[in-house]
Amino acid sequence: IAGTDNENSAILQIADVSNIYSPVETARIAFAGGGATDIAVANDTVYIANDVAGVRVINVTDPAAPSIVQTKALRPSPDGRRTLALALAVHGTVLVVAGGGAAETFDITAPRELISRGTMTTTWSTDIVLETRGSGENEETLAYVANDVGGLAIFDVTPGEGIAMLGLLSMPEYAAANGVTVIGDYAYVSTPQGVFVVDLGY
Repeated sequence: IAGTDNENSAILQIADVSNIYSPVETARIAFAGGGATDIAVANDTVYIANDVAGVRVINVTDPAAPSIVQTKALRPSPDGRRTLALALAVHGTVLVVAGGGAAETFDITAPRELISRGTMTTTWSTDIVLETRGSGENEETLAYVANDVGGLAIFDVTPGEGIAMLGLLSMPEYAAANGVTVIGDYAYVSTPQGVFVVDLGY
């Protein structure tokens, strides 16, 4: 569980949920740099979106003794502004972290060593979905980004390839996209005005 304490510092809380009716905390770790706004787990590595600090990479091989192994600040946005880490997602060897002004893609072939592959222009991103489409030579990894007033942005972030924007769709009346889920050939985009269903055309 990632969150923010009363001092506006990020915390990671690990709990044993073998008994779902009586979870037991096994460890807690705190770190400065603003709040924790999103979390992803891949095997024994945890990635936390930590606002101005960027991405925290935490080794949880021993759930009772988690340790921070890397902190990675995000690159500035194309117009030079500091990029906040607000949302992230992991899929295979791809990690995408997004926030205000930009999203950055990392190679996590070595799970605890983030290697930047480049940035993508966004507005104020608060949710990301990663998925793989196709197979063999036609396999591609796609990132769907809830892009605030920019709507839904779709990027090709396939490992070993360049990063490319595939599409950008504004919501009706420029409703701010703050969440996205992809099921089959449809994306479900949540906004303050309701949920919009987008036919992805696959």
